[in-house]
Amino acid sequence: MNRVDRLVAIILLLQTSRNIRAMDIADHFEINIRTVYRDITALCEAGVPIIAEPGKGYSLMEGYHLPPVMFTQEEASALCLGGQFVEKLTDISMRENIHSAMLKIQSILPKDTQNYLSKLQQSTFLNLQSQNDMHGFSNDHHIQIQEAIIHQNVLSIEYFTNSRQTLSTRDIEPMGLIYYSNHWHLIAYCRVRESYRDFRMDRIKSMITTQNHFKKRMDFSIKNYLDGQIESKETMEAQILFKKCVVPYIHQQCSMGLINEQERDDGVLMTFLIPYEKWISSWLLSFGKSATVISPKSLREQLLKDAQTLVEHYKIL
Repeated sequence: MNRVDRLVAIILLLQTSRNIRAMDIADHFEINIRTVYRDITALCEAGVPIIAEPGKGYSLMEGYHLPPVMFTQEEASALCLGGQFVEKLTDISMRENIHSAMLKIQSILPKDTQNYLSKLQQSTFLNLQSQNDMHGFSNDHHIQIQEAIIHQNVLSIEYFTNSRQTLSTRDIEPMGLIYYSNHWHLIAYCRVRESYRDFRMDRIKSMITTQNHFKKRMDFSIKNYLDGQIESKETMEAQILFKKCVVPYIHQQCSMGLINEQERDDGVLMTFLIPYEKWISSWLLSFGKSATVISPKSLREQLLKDAQTLVEHYKIL
């Protein structure tokens, strides 16, 4: 990055932070502290109102904004492609906003960049599964959940529990959102169960943002929660040998529980932590001869049992 680009980037960084230390700026741009001081001095001399507070760092004077900058074709195409992913992988509330934002961005671009993006859009297609309604459930919770997380509002939800095929009403404290196994999940503290729970968003039938506020739980983080989920449960190791041609699908469909993989001449040996055999056996059947269970023996027996049940089902038809 040349110096002019770095100076502009420093302003943008300051615009997104209340205060930022010189050391943090140096780490961000991989430069030394003296270079940071010289860059800050250059910006001040150019008329950028930077405030330095001892012990806190640098900030921009309130109300100052960098004049609009134009995107390069590469930056515009990256935003365009990212917008298409958001439209495909979120619900109605997010899709409307990203569509509106992309229209605003494209409207300020030069004509040649607009033509470039138009050609790019015509030649790009994302074959991704959209987040569809389930059993007529609402499909517009994403923005509402984000606002509840930021403002720390308790949510009252009706939730469909798939294993019991029942609806229950819960008051929850929303903590964060994660995306895995082709679905968005809301991690929240459930006041009914008095513990953290994972709620799949397409199973939320209704949601009300209450006026009740909750205190931030300082001991919680999404990463620690996910790590703890595997560590806290009684699990067994399952080793499955997959043919190399199906490995990309494994990474896409079942990243949860995968703890190790080893490439071999005859395929890729993957090790999963699973709570019980049935949890993974039906999924493994879908790979046919492309998946071979190495261990445990109990999982091979469960696969054989499920396969026999399937054979008996089709014998009756």
